[in-house]
Amino acid sequence: MGNSATYNFNALKYEDAILDEDGYVNIVTASKDDEIENRINELGFNFLEWNMPWDEALVLFRHMPANPDFEAQIDDVPPIKEGRNDFSTYEAHQYLGAYAPRGIRSTKEDFLNELHIAN
Repeated sequence: MGNSATYNFNALKYEDAILDEDGYVNIVTASKDDEIENRINELGFNFLEWNMPWDEALVLFRHMPANPDFEAQIDDVPPIKEGRNDFSTYEAHQYLGAYAPRGIRSTKEDFLNELHIAN
């Protein structure tokens, strides 16, 4: 998690990631909060503390399978061209399918009480 100047403030190494029963990595980014961290532990998710000095962050996902025969290659996603305003043609799910990262934004209350992850 960083900014466009490539300063990185928090990260999760792939070998440290907790996988769910289907092999997915679920990461919650939030300010440090005991209730949220307890819920994350109950769910078996990973936690990245929001420790950015700005209101916005870039989440960098490095999808680097070593096997060239793997069905979802990051090289299939076109590079973003400077000056673009419409990024819909660059959305990773169009090229990587179920292997693309996806996000769910929720309030603290929803996360603590009602969050359902849809596969």
